[in-house]
Amino acid sequence: METPPRSLVVPEGTTTGQRVEPLGDKLARSDGVLCPPAGIDPEKGPDPVDVIVALRDRAKTLKEMAEKARVWYAPLDHYDEQAVAKHLKTPTARAALESVHAKIAELDEWSVAGVHGAIEAAAAAIGEGMGKVAQPLRVALTGTQVSPSIDHTAFLAGKDEALRRIEAALTKVD
Repeated sequence: METPPRSLVVPEGTTTGQRVEPLGDKLARSDGVLCPPAGIDPEKGPDPVDVIVALRDRAKTLKEMAEKARVWYAPLDHYDEQAVAKHLKTPTARAALESVHAKIAELDEWSVAGVHGAIEAAAAAIGEGMGKVAQPLRVALTGTQVSPSIDHTAFLAGKDEALRRIEAALTKVD
């Protein structure tokens, strides 16, 4: 049986017969309108359009998207202890974070492609694969094991904030 296009899938419980458009597609055309959660100033973070692009396939509701976006608009004040244990308490975490910190600090142009190159260069510098750098970096930047692609996650944090968060995470490494 062929799967219907996403725009024709009707969520369970919907009886209106209206076409349901994927949230990400709708938001991509919304001029970056993203309702921030309480206590969040959208002026103190990345362009909401960039956040929408990063999260559009990861959130089902505007509320969920706004909560997931909090990581780029508010200070990181909590780390998932399981994520710390799994990705920061490893033999390669310190070298990975120190290397990616140095490579990000060297970037003249802040872009997703530039960040991706810095992460690849950091992995090569320590002789490890991308995962050995990406996962500790993800925990450093978000406090969790889950985020959009690591280059987008770091890009959205901004260079200065990414460097600060890496420095903070280094205090948690064995």
